[in-house]
Amino acid sequence: MGTSPFHRILTVREQEIAGYIARGWRTREIATALCVSIRTVENHLYAIYGKLGIGSRVHLALLARAPDNERSALAPSDAA
Repeated sequence: MGTSPFHRILTVREQEIAGYIARGWRTREIATALCVSIRTVENHLYAIYGKLGIGSRVHLALLARAPDNERSALAPSDAA
């Protein structure tokens, strides 16, 4: 995995789930592939959203697909 803030913030499992989301997989498909419950995948997604300061699967997919140098532009800023 890379050394971007995205990779430093998320656990290896969270990065793996983010990758599945970027490829358009559904929660049930991810759970089956990882041999975990749907609820476990949902818990990981909740943790990912909190760590990255995002609130949607679409935003996660965009961040996960973006090259490392573009992720900061996609992440929400603290200034409002």
